[in-house]
Amino acid sequence: MLWHSIGKSGKTTGEITARTEFSANIQSGTQGNTTVSDKIEFIYVFSVNGRTYSNSCVLGHSIMNSRSLSRIRNSPLPVKVEVKYNLLRKRENILWLID
Repeated sequence: MLWHSIGKSGKTTGEITARTEFSANIQSGTQGNTTVSDKIEFIYVFSVNGRTYSNSCVLGHSIMNSRSLSRIRNSPLPVKVEVKYNLLRKRENILWLID
């Protein structure tokens, strides 16, 4: 997320309106085949200067974002989040999930 935030100095609040979880099968020597949550797709909306924008993103589980993903995955929809966007091109935006 930090890399994708370069050039996006605008910050506002938005809402996640939908989410879809993707699973993957992994194989381990001790547990055999196990299904784990691999990544989550989020659809979110936010407003800037009276205009509403909608976007989606797919975030994979990692050590850096596992706490944030768990929080927004388990919360009832809609979930309030922060969105960073490019001041000149609002359609260039990302969910900002840094805790």
